[in-house]
Amino acid sequence: MKKGINLIKKNFYVAIFVVVLLFVVSFVIAAYTTSQASHGTLYADTIEPKTGTAVNVVGGLNVAGGMTSSGSVCDGDGNCLDDPVPGISGEIASGDKVLDLGCAAHACAVINDGTVRCWGNNDNGQLGVGDTTRRRTPTQVSGISNALEVCSGEIFSCALLSGGAIKCWGYNGNGRLGDGSTTQRTTPVQVSGISNAVQVACGRASACAVLSDRSAKCWGYNGYGQLGDGSTTESKTPITVSGLVNIDELECSDIHCCALLNDDTVKCWGYNVHGQLGDGTTTNRNAPIAVSGLTGVADIGMGTAHGCAVLSNGQAKCWGYNGYGQLGDGSTTQRTTPVQVSGISNAVKIFIGAYNGGSWAYGSSCAVLSNGRAKCWGYNGQGQLGDGTTTQRTTPVDVSGIRNARFGSIGYGTTCYALEDSTVWCVGRNDYGQLGDGTTTDKWAVGRVFGI
Repeated sequence: MKKGINLIKKNFYVAIFVVVLLFVVSFVIAAYTTSQASHGTLYADTIEPKTGTAVNVVGGLNVAGGMTSSGSVCDGDGNCLDDPVPGISGEIASGDKVLDLGCAAHACAVINDGTVRCWGNNDNGQLGVGDTTRRRTPTQVSGISNALEVCSGEIFSCALLSGGAIKCWGYNGNGRLGDGSTTQRTTPVQVSGISNAVQVACGRASACAVLSDRSAKCWGYNGYGQLGDGSTTESKTPITVSGLVNIDELECSDIHCCALLNDDTVKCWGYNVHGQLGDGTTTNRNAPIAVSGLTGVADIGMGTAHGCAVLSNGQAKCWGYNGYGQLGDGSTTQRTTPVQVSGISNAVKIFIGAYNGGSWAYGSSCAVLSNGRAKCWGYNGQGQLGDGTTTQRTTPVDVSGIRNARFGSIGYGTTCYALEDSTVWCVGRNDYGQLGDGTTTDKWAVGRVFGI
């Protein structure tokens, strides 16, 4: 009898243990799933933006199928959230194309109807909507209807217009808006003396334009010679970059710029402490100097402390600071001249940037490939490489879920892509709403920008 009672007790305790164990396991699984959902990492490689069902994250809820005409977000079965996503005011019409992207702690896109849409941080009016209220989804910039290009500086923006003029808005310290003043602007103002521009590029506190004669002018902060006029004197209006002609493309980072010339070589100027000018030295330059040994270049990109180029054969080369593997050569060794990026043989576009977390060091790089996929490498603390992790990469990794990409842009911890189907997808840092998904939650997998 005693033995039977003991057996019953033993079975009772075993049953209690099993119930507790199942409860703990269920709790851990639920917590993990919630964590993954909040970072957008639920099998992002199943996303097919052009032809398949897209998976987005709205306030931690995974939804597939997209938005209704009223702005509601629905899943693949037609089940919708009760309320429209805040800030969505008009979808981009079918057939419209995104012409250009610019990312910082805010982002802007040019649509082929000539309008510009911006979202994210707006503390200094850099969204151009007439106020300083942050936006988590795209909002149309005031008074611009004929834009061709857009660029985003740290806390300002500029757009190239179809007639050759340039307009800028946002913070205007050091005269970075180019209107001859230092007055902050929450709506666009015209850059003084520019009427024949064909390209615009933004640095951290300066900007540049390529003109129709293929020369360049720059304006704003010049403490490291990034205006390229042979001095370190700032200018509130555009001044000519010394000795630079035959420009095909111009790109600026925080405090240096580079130009791709029509002979397929590259010249750079400005800050060079980490070899980001690629001339074999760490000497700052206040006028353009050739990147050493770099020929056959098809595209260029500039980061805070490094630079990269796509060659005509589809390979990529990078140079400069490499503390997080942003040069993609499998090391973390700084390079003052270009080195080949590992495993890239079919690149068509390259774009690079840095996380502005108090250090220039956190650089990352991405390339769009000829098959429409993308690869990224370098710093990944906010998931900006788009591989579903926050692991640094010293060689390129696939961006999960990106198909049919045309081009992209990297901001301060945020990476965005424009796809062939006219949608924009972003990943990474989102504290200002710069992913454009209606939240302020960082995402480790790409999600669609609402309203574009």
